[in-house]
Amino acid sequence: MCNLSESLIEKGEKIGEKIGEEIAEKIGEKIGEERMSRKIAINLLDLLDDETISEKIGLPIETVCQLRRENTE
Repeated sequence: MCNLSESLIEKGEKIGEKIGEEIAEKIGEKIGEERMSRKIAINLLDLLDDETISEKIGLPIETVCQLRRENTE
């Protein structure tokens, strides 16, 4: 009986680790994509208006406006 519960605990831990790794990977990808979008938007600030950048990059207009404020001060 003890071996069964230990086996189930080990199996649960492995499943938990795998799920945790998958979640962390997805979060990391999302953060990386957002950082890249912000860098691209910053590079376009002197070429395009905020609405066009927002539309083409996919960032919220509020974010683009904030980036403009931060990078033109």
